[in-house]
Amino acid sequence: MKSPYPEEFNRQAIGLTASLHFAPTQKAADALLKEGKDPEQIFVTGNTGIDALHYTVRNDFYHPETECKRQQTDCCDSTQKGKSGRTHA
Repeated sequence: MKSPYPEEFNRQAIGLTASLHFAPTQKAADALLKEGKDPEQIFVTGNTGIDALHYTVRNDFYHPETECKRQQTDCCDSTQKGKSGRTHA
């Protein structure tokens, strides 16, 4: 194991006994194939962090907790305050 990341050790250790492998991207799935994993046991699931960005970083995103609505050209900047008095980022 020549990786400086402990997550890689954990992934490989668990991968030895796992019957299913979930990859966030096709590139990750291809890496599993190169490791000799059965293609029938590999599923590309997506990345929840990236999916959340795609959901929230849009012009029409609104979240009632922050009272902030993203506008076409300007969202609530750090000096704008809503009716609750909270500053929005």
